[in-house]
Amino acid sequence: MLASLLEMGYQVRFGVLEAGAFGVSQSGKRAFIWATSPQETLPEWPEPIHVFAGPGLKITLPRDVQYAAISSTGGAPFRVIAVRDTIGDLPPVGNGASKTKMDYGNDPVSWFQKKIRGNMLVLSDHISKEKNELNYIRCQRIPKRPGADWHDLPEEKVKLSTGQMVDLIPRCLPNTANRHNQWKGLFGPDVPSMHYDC
Repeated sequence: MLASLLEMGYQVRFGVLEAGAFGVSQSGKRAFIWATSPQETLPEWPEPIHVFAGPGLKITLPRDVQYAAISSTGGAPFRVIAVRDTIGDLPPVGNGASKTKMDYGNDPVSWFQKKIRGNMLVLSDHISKEKNELNYIRCQRIPKRPGADWHDLPEEKVKLSTGQMVDLIPRCLPNTANRHNQWKGLFGPDVPSMHYDC
């Protein structure tokens, strides 16, 4: 796309912006491509508001022309909004919980939680998809620390309630990790909704 736009005579700027640098409590990279005629001025990228490690991206075009994407790394006036700032005030839910209305059970502890709650006194739809027995065991075996994921699982077998012995680490994950960003976060506490059945 960049090569085509340049060939048509446009000035081009591309970048990868990290949602976390703009107040989202998770990593979410989005690519942006801006193009305009040579007579116009391309605007500057927005400045990051929150400190958040961003991606690096370089693209090599034909004739070995290299372009580097802007990066939303560096300093910013506010610290990162962590997951605990967003949902740390929510009561725990069990595997397969389906109660659609419940009390918060405590006061918000961050300004972000206060903003999200607004005037709501009751928590709605705080539910959990039911994981199968094996994935539930896997999630339970991951350390409860930031960054932990399936890489922290021990290489061992576990016995299911059916008596079947199965690998704790799904065989497909190590074999496909290079194609899928190492399956980063899978089964980890940072990504509570992620699950995977091989």
